[in-house]
Amino acid sequence: MPSRPRASALRSLRLLSLAATLAITACREDAKAGAGDAAAEAPRDTGPRLYVLGSSIHLRKLPSSEAESLAEPRIGTACVPLEAAQGKWRKVRCGDKEGFASVSLLGPEAPSLEKLKAEAYDSHLELARRHDSALRAASLAPEDVGLRKALGELFFERNFELLAGLKKPLKGPKLESPCSSNDATECILESAGFVRGVKRRAVTKGQSFVVAVGDAEQVVVYRGRFQYDKKRQWLTEEVQERTRFESTDSVLKQALFSGIEAIDTDDTSVPRLGQFALDASAQVLLGKLPPAWELLKRSEGGAHAVRINGCNQRPYLLQLSSDLHGRWLAEIDRPGAPFPEERWVTAASRTAHGTRLTLAKSAEDATPQVFEIPEKDATHASLGDALYSVQQGKYPDAREPCGGGEGPTFSGEFLPEKAMAALYGSFDAATGSIRWAPSGTERLRIQRLDGFWASRFQARPWKWGSYREGEQEKMLFLTETPSAQASHSAEALIGGGVFARTEDGWRLERANRVITASGQFGVAPLHDISVQAAGARGFIAVMTVGYAYPPEVWENLELLSDLGGQESIDVVGTITKVKETDALYCPAPELEEDAPTPDATRCVSYDSEWKLVPNPDSSPPDLVVTTKGTRKKDEESEEVEPFHEVRTFAFRSGGYTLTSRKDVPR
Repeated sequence: MPSRPRASALRSLRLLSLAATLAITACREDAKAGAGDAAAEAPRDTGPRLYVLGSSIHLRKLPSSEAESLAEPRIGTACVPLEAAQGKWRKVRCGDKEGFASVSLLGPEAPSLEKLKAEAYDSHLELARRHDSALRAASLAPEDVGLRKALGELFFERNFELLAGLKKPLKGPKLESPCSSNDATECILESAGFVRGVKRRAVTKGQSFVVAVGDAEQVVVYRGRFQYDKKRQWLTEEVQERTRFESTDSVLKQALFSGIEAIDTDDTSVPRLGQFALDASAQVLLGKLPPAWELLKRSEGGAHAVRINGCNQRPYLLQLSSDLHGRWLAEIDRPGAPFPEERWVTAASRTAHGTRLTLAKSAEDATPQVFEIPEKDATHASLGDALYSVQQGKYPDAREPCGGGEGPTFSGEFLPEKAMAALYGSFDAATGSIRWAPSGTERLRIQRLDGFWASRFQARPWKWGSYREGEQEKMLFLTETPSAQASHSAEALIGGGVFARTEDGWRLERANRVITASGQFGVAPLHDISVQAAGARGFIAVMTVGYAYPPEVWENLELLSDLGGQESIDVVGTITKVKETDALYCPAPELEEDAPTPDATRCVSYDSEWKLVPNPDSSPPDLVVTTKGTRKKDEESEEVEPFHEVRTFAFRSGGYTLTSRKDVPR
């Protein structure tokens, strides 16, 4: 029996050994599993790195610049090489994206901000390298305002250098346009045209220009030559090269357009960047066409006569004009319409019968019109049933009465809300205003008004006054569109129209929604206007405009009329400082405790009375201004003298000019 305990012990020992073996095996398996998990959690990219050296790069699906871009890693991004280089391309992983990147924009060392800044400011280096270094440095340090400014300046310097070395300039038509600004750069900026949702900047150097226009997707750069005749106020431009680049790089966009507001409008007739730009062949074709065509009227006998607008005293015209983008605009002046209609040339081609232009109001226009110019008689053209001629004065004119036609009308008494609806298309009675979108031509006029700026236009009634042309009752109705600014120098936009009484209401005869800018702190003047008829047709309106730059305040007179100009209502004269007071030296009824002591020897204070006096030699009356008070003896003197003078302003060549000045004995 002693053997049983021994056998039992041996059996127990074997079981313990087996359990230990199983435990060890389990531990080894667990260890292997743990090692596998640790390996899975460990970083995959433990090898060498390649750093993005360009301001940004495209990570493409295939090794080709035409392939889809999967991502755009910024400068300084660390990427892992996945394959050996394939010519100019190498497959890498940047973050969680894999793709092919240009070998030239990758390097084994991270870019140095200090080195790039030093290169950007080193005037001994080539401009191309300085610009490239500035772009990379600004991308590394986007908060550096000085560096961003330097990048913008280098961008334009580099573009002027490229223009100087240009071998094959474009052969498009020269652009010619009037511009009232004395600054050629502003004139060139106007020629960039109005485009929705863009920022624009123009720089000139000698007779060369560079213009950058950018939206959310791209920046287009125009380089060319120009001439500006200040005497004629006439700009001639020639675009010699156009380039574009994607504008996803916000650093460069900020450098180019810092402090510049984007043009904002909901009007779909205003094109976006790239819309309506014509190809080179269409540009050349349009450049050979006459820019202006007169509307003709057929008589029963078959003869033709030029139709003359009785309100503006000029032919009804169809005018073609182009801009830097290669877009062409047709402005069509129609009888009875207070505004010219605007249509974009969307196609231009030669046909078996002549030249054919397709004109559309917008990109969504489903009913474009066709302007046909027959080959056999290139001096004539047709737009639907209308016939046009380029020969001015060839036919006897057919003058039409002012106000004839089918302008907007409303019935009942004259109310400002009804007039607003006729002038702007609608009116919101709840706000007492209407948001409106200026046309391309109106935008150009607005750009020439130094004291007004707005991205959204909200017009409201301002002043109105009646007058008579013979037996016809008329109403001059003026509106104001406040400026987006509220400084001393900020003015409101003044527009308006002339309404004629009908049997049951009123009809809008002629209008100009961009007459002038006037006022202070972004709003129109507070004074009333005075309106009276001028001869057999037309009016003269006198508007008093007050200005205050403490301690000095003064007033001007601004004259509006529908005579003598191309616009139906325009400014025809400005009489400056008809009233002035210097409160620093002149006594006031109530002086504040800290107010300066009056000094009669230095007190400049004068006021004026004015009246319109019929002129036997001209239908517009003369303006006679009588002024008296105290003024400086001369520009250099601080002493003043009493005076009493009479100035006469007469209407000459479309505007009022000073014709006489007389001192009245005291």
